[in-house]
Amino acid sequence: MTPVRLVFLPRDPDAVPAALILEHGRAVSRGAYALSEPFERGRTILAVPGEAATARWLALPAGRDAQVAQAAAYLLEEELAVPRQRLHVALGPPAAEGERLVVVAESAAMEDWLARAAALGLAPDAIVPDHLLLPAPQEEEPALALPMDQAVAVRGDRLAFTAEDDLVPLVMGEKPYRLVEDGAEIERLLAQGAAALPVDLRQGAFAPPRRGGARPFARAAVLAGLLLASVAAVPLASAARDEIGARQAAARIESLAGPGAGAPVERLRARLASLQAADRFPAAAAAVFAGVQAVEGMELQMLTYGEDGAMRASVRHANYSDVEVLKTQLARAGFTAQETSATPGEGSIVSDLLVKPRS
Repeated sequence: MTPVRLVFLPRDPDAVPAALILEHGRAVSRGAYALSEPFERGRTILAVPGEAATARWLALPAGRDAQVAQAAAYLLEEELAVPRQRLHVALGPPAAEGERLVVVAESAAMEDWLARAAALGLAPDAIVPDHLLLPAPQEEEPALALPMDQAVAVRGDRLAFTAEDDLVPLVMGEKPYRLVEDGAEIERLLAQGAAALPVDLRQGAFAPPRRGGARPFARAAVLAGLLLASVAAVPLASAARDEIGARQAAARIESLAGPGAGAPVERLRARLASLQAADRFPAAAAAVFAGVQAVEGMELQMLTYGEDGAMRASVRHANYSDVEVLKTQLARAGFTAQETSATPGEGSIVSDLLVKPRS
């Protein structure tokens, strides 16, 4: 079993984190985390304050994770009183019983946790709220409550939250729970939970860099854009076949064109435009991806493609001048880009671009 270093990010930014080294289901080292401690033989899991991460089990539609996450954010937006654009949604694996674990935190909280981890010299392989470090008890067993750095983490069946100790009875109501205070049992439970995390917050925009240096795009919706490209009528997988079809359609138009050709020609012209749109998409997408990669710190947020041949991209970047660099990269690939909006945020700017082939 791979050793695990479990680091608890304290609620007080000035406090020293606690750490456990877990091997074979038990703690082999415990104490305050030291910046100089090397750990290259296993995984590092960062446990963050659970009161800032809401866990819910929701019945969600099947689909790509990006789409499911957007649906979950929409459902929880009113409960959390936070605009869904500011929410980071992490999904557990689909469950056989139909419900899926959803953990929601503000993106600003994720950025803060990662920044604090970096200041400690940590690049965590996984991030989990402390209440989900506890294994779920059996259905007939009481929930587990664990004292956790000035708070109490609670884990039950389809239940997980962290709160101040005097609030736990109010939240639990008549549901039974057991306070775990024995040190050996606490470590055993944490080792059990760390071995089978129900969710990892490092998803989407906060996923760790891929091996080999490839930088993940900010949102998995990009993948949906790659596959669907907003041209549902023309599957991208048949691009080679469509290129042949486009030539045949063009030849057919030429043979029919002339006085009185009428509706058949218009239908063929529409088909030709559709086929050509599918043929253009891979080149346009490749140009956008290469351009984003060429700008330091820029991330692709969204990508859609229309049958009119226009690609709409949303990028997050640090400086207004970054967009000009991207435009230059696209121009070299044979495309023009028009910035339609620029929205400043906390430490970054989100710009929307309209990308077209250069005429």
